[in-house]
Amino acid sequence: MSYEEILHEISSDCIAVRLKILNRTITSIYDKALKPYGIRVTQLNVLFAVSLLGPVEIKPLCALLSMDNSTMCRTLSRIEEKGWLISEPSGHGKNIIISITQSGKELLLSVYPAWKEAQVQAEALMGKELVLTLNDSVNTLMEKQRKKFSI
Repeated sequence: MSYEEILHEISSDCIAVRLKILNRTITSIYDKALKPYGIRVTQLNVLFAVSLLGPVEIKPLCALLSMDNSTMCRTLSRIEEKGWLISEPSGHGKNIIISITQSGKELLLSVYPAWKEAQVQAEALMGKELVLTLNDSVNTLMEKQRKKFSI
């Protein structure tokens, strides 16, 4: 293959590049909607996951959300500084347990209308069919992670 052919194939077919562009576009919609609440969508996803799972250690949380440990720790630190999460020793070595606080639960309730509006905007941009395909793919991936880590 020629250099130009390789450039064309990568620029027109690379899944990672296309997902990154989609991610940035969709993330900006949610972040704009959530800005008045002082939270970004990446933080909201972590807060929601902790709320859904109940008290949870970092490793399974990282696996479920496909985040590396250092990124998760930075995100958790920012959320904990705002009083929406609390971390406590697990009693098993250096592991800690992350739990949502009452303030975090109240935040989830208060951001819901803004999140819902962002959801509508994102779906309008992507189209219903793509959203359904994306949901199916991510649900399959998350189910594998839940089984792997018994969460």
